[in-house]
Amino acid sequence: MNAALRRALPWSIVLAALFGAQALWAASFPMTGQMTIKAPSSSAINRSVAQPRPGATALPTVNQTGAAPMSITIAPNVWSATGGVFRLFPEFPNVAQLTSTFNDTHSTLMFAAGDGPGTVNWCPKITGCATFTQGNIAPALISITPGTSNFGGTFVLARFTLGSFVRVPDPPPPPVTIALQTIRALPAWTAGLTKFRTLMSPAASPKIYASPSFGPQGSILSLGAFVSTAAPPPSAIVTGFPMGTGMIFVIDATPPTENGGPFSSSTTGADARTASGNGNIVMVGGGVAYAGSTGNNFFRVNRLSMNLPEPASAVGLMAGALALVGLVRVRKRR
Repeated sequence: MNAALRRALPWSIVLAALFGAQALWAASFPMTGQMTIKAPSSSAINRSVAQPRPGATALPTVNQTGAAPMSITIAPNVWSATGGVFRLFPEFPNVAQLTSTFNDTHSTLMFAAGDGPGTVNWCPKITGCATFTQGNIAPALISITPGTSNFGGTFVLARFTLGSFVRVPDPPPPPVTIALQTIRALPAWTAGLTKFRTLMSPAASPKIYASPSFGPQGSILSLGAFVSTAAPPPSAIVTGFPMGTGMIFVIDATPPTENGGPFSSSTTGADARTASGNGNIVMVGGGVAYAGSTGNNFFRVNRLSMNLPEPASAVGLMAGALALVGLVRVRKRR
């Protein structure tokens, strides 16, 4: 081995180690994106949180680790939302309106290859069902096709929600009555939860009012005369599934379409990141709520869309590598 090669060899080892380590060390990527939670069967439940979140002075960062598809870690409270909503449900004639205040947030999120939902074909409570009519509690089906490497993970969106819910019997008997019910939502949004995790939403005793007056789209203008306090209706049951980059398909018997057929909807994720972690990734999580006081099925979807440009650590690594090359050249000239 000649002298020049011996002098260059240690530097080449250092450079190779630096660039090789880049694929193993966590790199912080600036992130922009949007989180949307919705119920596909109702336009009344559709809330988005765009980044940067209110009050942030800089873009939040996402850490990525390992070889492609790189694992993703997101710090707590990046996707947070606080506010109040008034919702009408024109698709469901027996659900008049919902008024609520909410505070949604999360702890540390981690997504990786193999941690997605896998293949799911599920009806309440039948695993491996082929059609929504097979459900033994409610006629509903959620079908999930995993994305590449089954990339994904659990997204527990913690919720603190208080509100009031007005229900109309279907069909309403004369005289028309309504049920005003105080609600406390589940402690977590079920779309994105651990696979097959089921939560119960106990219902409070509703107050019955007779001869209310209605406004546009079934909204309540006045409650009418108080009649009595009824027994609690059945608790709602909700089952959630993890986030992934594949496709979610849902179908159930309600609400009927104009042609009288079942309702269906689909949402799709994607992972278009490069081997170094740059690019776009969309993860989707699903769930289904059934039973409950309304007698309707409500699907749940969580959609997380992120754009991850070049990380600052990669720029620093390149600058350090160039500096080392410069030192090698200086040594050669001496």
